[in-house]
Amino acid sequence: MIDVFADKKHAGSLSYNKLSREFTFNYSADNPISLTMPYRQKSYLSQYHLYPEIVFHTVLQYREDIYHAIL
Repeated sequence: MIDVFADKKHAGSLSYNKLSREFTFNYSADNPISLTMPYRQKSYLSQYHLYPEIVFHTVLQYREDIYHAIL
């Protein structure tokens, strides 16, 4: 499971099911990561690919963590 952040606040979590080859994103708080993926209680499901909004926020968070670790 991967934690996803927006504005340095936890927004939700991303998981992957190998058997169904399905990605699941669940918001944990009303902290939307994108206008195209508004907050909702129902999970966002996607087969075979990730939503670009999740990729962007996940990569951005890890990039920022690496940046701060270098300094």
